[in-house]
Amino acid sequence: MSSELIYEKKYPNPWEDSDFFTAPDEEGPLHGIPQEPAKFLPRELIENTVQVLMPERMENLPKFLDTAKEIGDQYEIDTTIMENDNRITDSYTLQMDVPYVNLKQILMSADELSVQSQNDKILLTLAYYTCATYFRGRKIAPPDAF
Repeated sequence: MSSELIYEKKYPNPWEDSDFFTAPDEEGPLHGIPQEPAKFLPRELIENTVQVLMPERMENLPKFLDTAKEIGDQYEIDTTIMENDNRITDSYTLQMDVPYVNLKQILMSADELSVQSQNDKILLTLAYYTCATYFRGRKIAPPDAF
């Protein structure tokens, strides 16, 4: 899966040099959990995966990108926008005390969201699908909520 940086903007963090928050000593959430080997060989995965461009989604993509940048600038939120094989992802690095109601506009236009805790911060990643992905003839993305 390839990805390309479209946009990135970082803001100074007043808490960065503070030792008010300390990072816990941990080895990651998957430490000690046995990992299963992949069930598909990469070659089989590539040969059996088809992506179909969704023109109606491409029409609304500029609005999604503009909204993502606007919100990052307006609230001075670190923003990273990446182009992936079948979607665009918009990632915000938020302080724990950000009023999330300010993100409503971008949340409503996203197809998926992921939230990860990173010490005193939250990484919020929003996905906007531009292609439908099929594996062995079965649709695997985007979710059927569209």
